Amino acid sequence: MRPHNTPVSFFNRQKSLVKGVINGALRILVVAFIASTIPVAFWLWRQPPSALNIGARVAALLWFVFLGSIILLRRINPPISAYMLQTKSRLRKKGWRGELSFHWVDASHFPPFLCLAAVAFEDPNFPEHTGFAWGHMVQVWKSNRAGKPLRGASTISQQLVKNLFLFPSRTYTRKIIEAFITIFVETFWSKQRILEIYLNIVQFDETVFGVEAGARHFFGKSASALTVDEASLLVTVLPNPLRYRVDAPSEEMRSRQQLIYEKMAELGDNYLEWL
Repeated sequence: MRPHNTPVSFFNRQKSLVKGVINGALRILVVAFIASTIPVAFWLWRQPPSALNIGARVAALLWFVFLGSIILLRRINPPISAYMLQTKSRLRKKGWRGELSFHWVDASHFPPFLCLAAVAFEDPNFPEHTGFAWGHMVQVWKSNRAGKPLRGASTISQQLVKNLFLFPSRTYTRKIIEAFITIFVETFWSKQRILEIYLNIVQFDETVFGVEAGARHFFGKSASALTVDEASLLVTVLPNPLRYRVDAPSEEMRSRQQLIYEKMAELGDNYLEWL
């Protein structure tokens, strides 16, 4: 399957231009904020020892470690994620003595339609937003206020932050921390880098993480050799890889796969060029 070209209207161009200006302004604000904290952190570090100052020094040190890790991960591939560590610890307590299946591959080895399928299904506005789906978040908030079941509003960027740095619980504290880190990830990493790390660490089975491990586990081949059907089927389990099975697809998964095809066609070749 090859998605058809989707014409971009004048309105969409103007809309993209406005979003680009907003994205640029947000990045400038984040960089300015970081620049203002550096002298403050150094000043705290140089203060005479005291209980309060020691706490401030620790906070300054953690701040520099955080910034350093964000900057380094622009180029250095993470060897493991926080969620992998938590999964391994949980399974160890149950007596499991195996190893997680995880094989890093560069984005250049991903077939373009695999990236397109993931974006189309998980976050169609991924190339344009600043890390948050504001409209969807408002809808979820209203749904929660009305007592309806919680629905996810996380973008690919937020899911990456949750899997790489944090923990999966649905608490407001975790969501606040997630949002804070997402701002920095969106500022310092390219969209391609965010997608590359996300697809390398996302879970596809209880002990299987990343598209390369998923492709080997379920199809006996590398991710670069996946067909469109295999890639789209792999993506269908992302909402809940412990419930859905690639090797035993349900009718719901097949229906979701068809939806992915339709969304890929809607996005068109302009997304493939971007990827």
